[in-house]
Amino acid sequence: MTWSRGNLHNLLSIFMAVSLLSLLSLLECIDQSTGDFSAPFSDTMESPISPGIRISAWTFPWDASSFTTLKDWKDGLDEISPYWYYALENGTVIPSHNDTANRDFIIHCRSMGMVIVPMISNNHDTNVVSSLINNPEIQQTHIQELLNVTIVNGFEGVDINYENIPTSMKDGYSKFIHNLSAAFHSKGKIIRVSVFPKVSDDEDREGPGGYDYRKIGQYADSVRVMAYNLHWSSSVRAGPITSYDWVGTVINYSVDAIPLEKISLGIPLFGYDWIVDRSGRTLEIAENRSFTYISSLLREPGMERRWNGTSRTPYISYEDSRGRLHSIHYNDAESLLHELLLVRDFGISRISLWRIGGEDPLVREYLDIVSDRGLSNIPPYVNIGYDQKEMKGTPLRLGPVRAYDIDGVLSDIRWDMGDGGYSTLLEPEVVYRKGGIYNAFLNITDNMGCTISRHKTVTVSPAPVFEFTGEPRVGYELSFDGSGSFDLFEIVSYSWKMGDGTYLYHAGPRINHTYSRPGNFTVILTVIDSRGYTDTYSMTIS
Repeated sequence: MTWSRGNLHNLLSIFMAVSLLSLLSLLECIDQSTGDFSAPFSDTMESPISPGIRISAWTFPWDASSFTTLKDWKDGLDEISPYWYYALENGTVIPSHNDTANRDFIIHCRSMGMVIVPMISNNHDTNVVSSLINNPEIQQTHIQELLNVTIVNGFEGVDINYENIPTSMKDGYSKFIHNLSAAFHSKGKIIRVSVFPKVSDDEDREGPGGYDYRKIGQYADSVRVMAYNLHWSSSVRAGPITSYDWVGTVINYSVDAIPLEKISLGIPLFGYDWIVDRSGRTLEIAENRSFTYISSLLREPGMERRWNGTSRTPYISYEDSRGRLHSIHYNDAESLLHELLLVRDFGISRISLWRIGGEDPLVREYLDIVSDRGLSNIPPYVNIGYDQKEMKGTPLRLGPVRAYDIDGVLSDIRWDMGDGGYSTLLEPEVVYRKGGIYNAFLNITDNMGCTISRHKTVTVSPAPVFEFTGEPRVGYELSFDGSGSFDLFEIVSYSWKMGDGTYLYHAGPRINHTYSRPGNFTVILTVIDSRGYTDTYSMTIS
């Protein structure tokens, strides 16, 4: 982002307005509570709501899907870090967006019992960190600004996410975190620090080298280890964003350098879309892709989700309409389960999700489960693909199904076809004898008793259906509409039996009819498609 004096003036104006509104909100809250926002640091903020792990997540104010998705979470999230503020070279803190400190957002999070710890970013500007560590006055100004933002808005603390820190600034940055933490703890507030992944103390390359895990782990209340971007958007070759063994190595170093109870494993929920040549070398900076985008892409003909067994992450390779080769690597619910296995095996009690908004909806389901039950048993991964369509009387294989248990075995498989039929096969073949819409359910249970349920809609054609409007009384005209009937090909004939002896042959999808006598009349719609398949739908009118 390019900053101009006008941009900064506008953002500062917004910040002042937001702060005033937030202060009024705070005074309102104080009036309804004890009024004490400067109590000593409390362990209750650090005690996970869930029995197994403490789950936090980042959100983006400029992405409407962040707040929308947040509302879909039930009770799995303990803590939220909206990307709400930028740090500037002079030590001041400004809003990142005009939706910073959104009241509805805050009210929702409070109603769900979430701790609010907004993210503070240096916008990848090395000069911001340089001024903080080299100018004591600017550092003090910055610490006071962060405290003001936190106290005025009633936040529990802040998440310091400063990046592009040269190795030469490592000691100075650690001292800044020490001073910041001391100031916040004196006011009963908490400090989270987000750091690039490292695998050893000796890793001093630019980026990871700017973080002293041991010192930061000593001062901060928790350290969010962003164990992703193994391949960056600007990487020379396309590849997975995380890799199981690499993440394990990062964690192994982290638990040696940071108190175990302070480590929060950063887990990605996004993907990178690279344009590549035939050898896999990247030709452009990758586009950041949400799971929603990728899922939509996978619905297109010829698209196939593949699994990298080494990295334990999914990917897609395809050629677009312009002849360009795409390599998309991403993380979803399946890759999440493998990372949870590492979290459990290393005894980590926290995870941080980057980020909420457009993520795999199964992520929410699985984290709701582990937040309730803990990590002693990782739930089985089950995916039954998208909804299906078929002709009546034609064999249909339900699937494709991808299902397995990461830390055990599947002990029970049961399909309910929706037509009264059942199967214990993973991908059963079913023949639907009548057109219509069927709800097929798959229940899979692992050897520890955890059951995962999946559902898909199977539309079997021809599938005639109709509705009527009007008063079903003698002498009143009724309108019948069968245009909602479905067929994989084309319905070429609509014939109607009205139940009073009237038969309208090839009459079309919409008709009108008047009954001349009272009674119960069974109306039957018969459709024929372009391949000669036929089916009926009936309704009794009285």
